[in-house]
Amino acid sequence: MMSNLVLLDTGVVLRYITGDVDVLQRIRELRNQFGALLICPQVLYEFWVVATRFQAQGGFGLKPDQAGQFVNQIVDVFTLLPDPEDLWVYWVQLCVRHGVSGRQAHDARLVAWMDAYRISHLYTLNASDFRRYTHIQTV
Repeated sequence: MMSNLVLLDTGVVLRYITGDVDVLQRIRELRNQFGALLICPQVLYEFWVVATRFQAQGGFGLKPDQAGQFVNQIVDVFTLLPDPEDLWVYWVQLCVRHGVSGRQAHDARLVAWMDAYRISHLYTLNASDFRRYTHIQTV
């Protein structure tokens, strides 16, 4: 596994954009400890969904051009790696092996992306969502 890299979960990126002090501090610590902090395309898609969703529905209520500016900022600050061609193979294997169903398939896709790149660390605010994946470490 590539132990010097960390994937950031969408919740972390959302709180980074809102200036959450605890998340900003943890990002500084992780950057010092691991170096590169990664994002994947799925994190950007999920960010967009929340950013452009109406505030009454738990979103930020941004217009697409505003959300686009934040996406560009995120890509400037963190390292974006593309989805590997065989991502779906890793994803299906994880879903079958771990009995994944419903919305849990989104988290499985993040782990599949990590597996494809041999990344072992994930910074998430929802570690319990990833407990079944004992081969990765949440930080």
